[in-house]
Amino acid sequence: MSVVALQLGQCGNQLGSTWFEALIHDVRPAPGPPRTDDACYREAALERYFHSPAGSGLPEARAVLVDMERKVVARSVAMAARSGEWRYADGAAVCRTSGSANNWAYGFAGPGEHCLSEAMESVRAQVERCDRLSGFLAMMSVAGGTGSGLGTRLCIRLRDAYPKAGLLNHLTWPYSTGEVIVQNYNAVLTLAHLHGCSDALLVQQNDRTHRVCAQLLRRPAVSFSHLNAVVAAQLAGALLPARVRRDPPAGGPAAGAYLHDQLGELLQALVPHPELKLLSLHAVPQLPESSRDFTRYDWKGLLQELHRETQSPAPPPTSLARLLVLRGPDAHATPLGELAAGGSLCRWVPPEAALAVWSERRAPTGYGKSATLLANDTAVISPVEHAVSKAWRMFVSRAYVHQYTHHGVSEEDFLDSFTLLEQVIASYRQL
Repeated sequence: MSVVALQLGQCGNQLGSTWFEALIHDVRPAPGPPRTDDACYREAALERYFHSPAGSGLPEARAVLVDMERKVVARSVAMAARSGEWRYADGAAVCRTSGSANNWAYGFAGPGEHCLSEAMESVRAQVERCDRLSGFLAMMSVAGGTGSGLGTRLCIRLRDAYPKAGLLNHLTWPYSTGEVIVQNYNAVLTLAHLHGCSDALLVQQNDRTHRVCAQLLRRPAVSFSHLNAVVAAQLAGALLPARVRRDPPAGGPAAGAYLHDQLGELLQALVPHPELKLLSLHAVPQLPESSRDFTRYDWKGLLQELHRETQSPAPPPTSLARLLVLRGPDAHATPLGELAAGGSLCRWVPPEAALAVWSERRAPTGYGKSATLLANDTAVISPVEHAVSKAWRMFVSRAYVHQYTHHGVSEEDFLDSFTLLEQVIASYRQL
């Protein structure tokens, strides 16, 4: 089943183009004699995320690009075309001539019905190209105006138009030191409004991704391109084709078909309660390119490293659900070690439902093995709580509130958003 990506705002478009570039690199034919399983993997990945035109045309990303400014979208389209390996479909881009000035209210209400209708028409065109639609992957920042404001309104419209399709929102969380003076307002409004329409909200913190780039990848000067490359690789580890891992039969490794509705299975595994839908993403290894060819990839060491990462800082988070995706030789059979124990588990979750495991024999691009963990646990609450606290302090002093009320977002809308997120935080704290 196919997934349509929504690249929303500057951040969403930059990440989205990097994500599709990572996908197309991953499905390149493996070196050596052709293998049937490699061909099946490539076919499954291309069918899920690309449309293959009749004839010899390049694969076209199943994506809609939306931004209030043309520059970033035009750059994404041009970079894809220059690659010579894939492209965006004609009519996939929806642009205007001016941005939203980091104002969530303007992005949510300002562009008007015509812009939303144009975006929905582009979505409809992509959906009609799918033999079967699994759902949508919406990539956006929570800090700005277009991606967060217009993106949120578009997601609400999508839920109404496609009520049975899955909707996974990938949310780029801003640096805690601040990129935009009103970023906490924008984050609170985005998260609160998406909570009612999205099936899961995957929160990816720039602070954490920056540490990966600076400390593990040893980048001397970290750029947004570096951040996007790390996030795209982590998403690929989670969302490229995989199989449900089962105990292998006596005759050999477990086979089975690739997950047909992988997005749907992911949402089912990770969101057992409709109020608790905040996810985080962890991946190992993270190594500088100069070290990769000289590194021995050992499953035991990788899984121990992943366990340490997910259990810090102390105290370890309380887990509601987790999904582990292993890629590389013997991924179907390697012992899980401490990850299988589940750590601190929510009291009402059955132990057998606490950890789902998928695997794929094919190694990821650039590494001999990889382990990716999606987690629904209390660790993700910290940045949300921080944003709500800072936004509330600004709100009680009425700082910048007039910029929002001018475009139709009332003080009651703010209060409703604060109330909803406080309830979500309290629910996670009670796990």
